[in-house]
Amino acid sequence: MLQTAATWLLTYALHSFVLGAIALILLPRMRISPALRCVLWRTAMFAPLLTTSIAVASPMPGTSAQTVGIAEPLRRLLPPRWGRVESLVDVRVVDGGRRIRSEKLIDPLATAAAAILLASMLTLAFIGAGVMIIRRRAANRLLRLDDMVRLDLQAISGHDIEVSSSRGIVVPLALPGRRICVPAVGLDSLGASERAAVLLHEVAHVERRDPEWIGAARIVCALSRWQPITSRILNALERDSELAADAHAVRRLGARPDALVAGLAWFASRIRPTPALAGVPFLRHDSPLVQRARGILAPPEPRSRTRDVVAGLGIALTLAVLLALPVAAPAAPVMGQPSPGENTDLNIRKIEYLETRQPVR
Repeated sequence: MLQTAATWLLTYALHSFVLGAIALILLPRMRISPALRCVLWRTAMFAPLLTTSIAVASPMPGTSAQTVGIAEPLRRLLPPRWGRVESLVDVRVVDGGRRIRSEKLIDPLATAAAAILLASMLTLAFIGAGVMIIRRRAANRLLRLDDMVRLDLQAISGHDIEVSSSRGIVVPLALPGRRICVPAVGLDSLGASERAAVLLHEVAHVERRDPEWIGAARIVCALSRWQPITSRILNALERDSELAADAHAVRRLGARPDALVAGLAWFASRIRPTPALAGVPFLRHDSPLVQRARGILAPPEPRSRTRDVVAGLGIALTLAVLLALPVAAPAAPVMGQPSPGENTDLNIRKIEYLETRQPVR
């Protein structure tokens, strides 16, 4: 069980790094829509969880779950007695039948390496989970959920979304569960068209299920704190989610482009980033407001969906090919027969030869 858990974590580290590196290199350079980039960022974030489980449970034909061992470099550096591998051989004969031989390898070095790997990764995961819980509680206090008042705004009527007001925030936020929270003070300072455009932007987030996807991605990042590439993917996902929501609000929900830019700029002037809301893309100091304004006011010429589909399939195929890698594992290597004159650390520690016969009646 210990080595299986360490194998899963090490394999996930390999798959998440490969997928994340490819996504970070290719996606920013591809001329595809922000919505499609969001889909591919989500794939890079969550696909390693699935591919790792499949690879550990059933390695691909022609590969072995023991092709890469974390104990092997240590074995070459340590004294031979510390890296010794022992074998327990059990031979049984039942009722005069053929001999049934089973062998179990005991590798203390690999077991210790797996324990250290598992302990270090789990420690970082607990730290990440603790930080996430602290921020979640701080965000809940900031939102003051128990003091929220339901509103009925004409601008987004008919979208089946619960809209609430809170004194703890200064910008509108899309929340999981088809909810939007707007600031209790300041929203009336906007003109009707600007207020409607900003609210439709939040509706776009809800319809695209961005709060759920980004929330799940933050959980993955918190639990894989030892894998920094996931944080880069999360940042890219948050930025492209904003761009995709802008396009969705303008093209599908009817928000006025100039009103949306004016509303975003007005709210951006009121932002004071806080640790509790760190990660909310609109509140980040590096929020690409100028890029968003350019995309809203001067959107690129619409392209055929075929190009996006072909690009997505090409990236998916590339990722699938690169995932056909040997599973990294801390297990001990399979011990083969030594060549003549070759030294080996394999010691036969125990051989049991059991022969049982049924009593004669």
